[in-house]
Amino acid sequence: MVLEDCNEASSASVPPLCDAQDSEAAELGTTFIAGNSSGDGDSPALIAAAPTPTSTPVRMPSSGSVDYFRAYSDPRVHALMLRDWHRVSSYAAATASLAPLFRGKVVMDGVDIIVSEWMGFFLLHEGMLQSLLFARDMFLKPQSGLLLPCAARILVSLCSCSEVHDQQVGFLDDYCGFSFLPLQRQLLQQHAQTPLVLQLPPKACCCTPPAIVAELDLYTATPQQLQQIKRQVQLHVHQEATVHGFAFWFDVTFPGSSHAAEHDERRSVADGTQSSADVALYRGPMHAPSGMTLTVEAQLRQDASNPRFYQVSVDVLDAEVPDAQPHQALSRSKSICSDSTGTA
Repeated sequence: MVLEDCNEASSASVPPLCDAQDSEAAELGTTFIAGNSSGDGDSPALIAAAPTPTSTPVRMPSSGSVDYFRAYSDPRVHALMLRDWHRVSSYAAATASLAPLFRGKVVMDGVDIIVSEWMGFFLLHEGMLQSLLFARDMFLKPQSGLLLPCAARILVSLCSCSEVHDQQVGFLDDYCGFSFLPLQRQLLQQHAQTPLVLQLPPKACCCTPPAIVAELDLYTATPQQLQQIKRQVQLHVHQEATVHGFAFWFDVTFPGSSHAAEHDERRSVADGTQSSADVALYRGPMHAPSGMTLTVEAQLRQDASNPRFYQVSVDVLDAEVPDAQPHQALSRSKSICSDSTGTA
């Protein structure tokens, strides 16, 4: 098969965007984020991780694959992805900008370019990256081959989502004159174990600049590196806010007109860098004064029993507040890091 000219992304008709309140998107997001930690095949499993590392490319283990393919047999999933025009147009624009490199190439003689949309919640869930690495090692020309995208990052920030908090648990503070605190605590515990998938406006994460949890060079990444991603970062609050949890999102980099890094172009596959996020809620709202610095350890670790799972944890190691006594900062740290470990 010979590849012909690529059409510009602007020539395509734009489908309706997914609304933040899209019930179908919410339903599908809930289905995927629920996962299947027991491996009993009753619900779709999430977040893939690396297969046992070897010196040669290996295929994904079969555990969890039945649920994975069952989930993707739902046509609503594909309709949802096709309506994500920002993602589709990003790929189209990147491909069109590289049209001379595509034109006249023959598949599959040791391929010149691999185009793959493998990203999931927390970037890594579902295990599609493992398939890309397998294809890269088996088929991509080692010196001149291109990957679209060629790099990816996971980012984290504090987030303010008072409406979501009130809808999920806040209304139980005073329900018909009664406090449902025990139920509220149980719900918060569940939200800590299963992060929410939300459409957040950029202003929801504006009180702290995002910190980079992981940077992946897809030309050199290995399955071994994906077994555990762990990094300490600092979140500096520059705007006073009431915050409700940690928001994770990702962006990817497409190569430019050549393989050189200086020509690369970073694009978010969400509609705005911080609009599509996975959120781990605190036990309750926290006041974040301007000038506060949180030292946070974020970890994504492959689940040993299910290769399509990651255990995702966020631990606050320290909180420094200007002009505050040390014990005040530490007690604030404890109040937001308890039960912040979750499975996505």
